Amino acid sequence: MAINVNWNRWILVSAFTHFTDLIGENLVLDGMDRDGLDKDPLFTEFRMDGPRYQQLAVNYYRLWFAINIVVTSAIDPVDLTKKHDLIGDIVNAFTLELAINRYGTGLADDDSLLECATLSDDFPVRVNQLGQIDKDIRIEQATIEGHYLLYLTTS
Repeated sequence: MAINVNWNRWILVSAFTHFTDLIGENLVLDGMDRDGLDKDPLFTEFRMDGPRYQQLAVNYYRLWFAINIVVTSAIDPVDLTKKHDLIGDIVNAFTLELAINRYGTGLADDDSLLECATLSDDFPVRVNQLGQIDKDIRIEQATIEGHYLLYLTTS
């Protein structure tokens, strides 16, 4: 198997950019500094699992990756719907197609379109209400997850 070494970065940065554009600036990439976010009553964290690779033929690959958005919300006894409104916006951000661009600062990175990933029919977008994680901390969480499929070739 000889994948393009840039694919992982292009997929991650393209997906993060897509969701940031649709959800807003309070979305952080897993591993980014969260300073100040603990004071925000509602924030989201972007995570990606994968991609997983399957070589279908010489120079032809099928890739799967999952996008998982974690919503963290202070429990607000006055407005219990704020978190649910944001979850609805996030579900809508899981568009049928997700443009994968050549983002980065290397020689192969020119921001051009590589290909479009498609939302998987096999795994519908799923919302998991995790609720209050710790009884002593007035914070609740939810996750929204969707899976994408992408076909790529190498030269």
